[in-house]
Amino acid sequence: CPGPGPFAGPAASVMEDARALLDSLMGLSRDDKEQRDDEWRSDEVCKYYLVGYCPKDFFKATKRELEPCRKTHADVIKQKFESHPENAKYRLQYEKEFLAYLEELVTEADNWVEREKGNVRGPGSQVVIPVDQKPKYDQQIEQQQKLLAESERLAENLDVDGAKSLMQQAAALQTAIDEVKKKYTFPYDGQEICLTCGVRVMSGESQEAVNKRGSHLMSKMHHGYTKIRATIAELKAKHSEMGVFEEPKQEAEKPEKDKPDARNGRSPERAARRLRSRSRGHRSRSRGHRSRSRGRDRERYGYARSTYNRDAHRGRRRSRSRDRR
Repeated sequence: CPGPGPFAGPAASVMEDARALLDSLMGLSRDDKEQRDDEWRSDEVCKYYLVGYCPKDFFKATKRELEPCRKTHADVIKQKFESHPENAKYRLQYEKEFLAYLEELVTEADNWVEREKGNVRGPGSQVVIPVDQKPKYDQQIEQQQKLLAESERLAENLDVDGAKSLMQQAAALQTAIDEVKKKYTFPYDGQEICLTCGVRVMSGESQEAVNKRGSHLMSKMHHGYTKIRATIAELKAKHSEMGVFEEPKQEAEKPEKDKPDARNGRSPERAARRLRSRSRGHRSRSRGHRSRSRGRDRERYGYARSTYNRDAHRGRRRSRSRDRR
């Protein structure tokens, strides 16, 4: 099995970085004898960068860090794209793809806003121990917890006096801890959510709140989502003026059988059901008429007319048969 090549490990990474730098400065066809003017068509070129910027580097080292873009971001390729005769055609295509991706990122940010609403801390108070006092404060808390644990152990071993002595020391420490907390307890105005990126920030007009909100507004995440939302608005306005957005989908055309009849406003299928209903009603009335007719024949002849006609016909057939004999 061959060993690692001469450029394995960190050296390979350095080579890749150098290659990417050359691609960005000179383009993908820098080694070709004839420089191409359409290398921007290559799948190795980031189309988001061609029509704007690539947002995949916006959130490095944050909770929402995106997978890095492995494609080429080269200004020289971007210039070739700008000057190409088919720029308008492909720009529109790439802008639509770019817009769709940006809207996905904004949807994720809006989801963060909704989730963080349940984690927002309301107004109240908070303890802020100065940095120079914090080690002593933490040491007192740790010592008190040890005294309480030892006091409980002595009590289980029936050493009442020892347990009582340790409890008194723990109580004295608790008094000192409470005094420090009281001294450094300040009103807290609560939190609010940044609707641009979904991050919780301090609300209120205290100096601390103002400073923290200022830091957030300068943060990489807030700056990234601000730019993304602005780009979405710009692209939508641009495309709207160009009339490139699809028209709202019309209601699907009804099948021929469901189209209403122009004369009565009913669909043929409904008209057919109505006709069948009328036909059944007609047959029902017809049977009723025959039934009433038989009833009148019985009253007049003592039997139904149909029975009379049948018997008379049978009699004539018998008579003809005798005559033949």
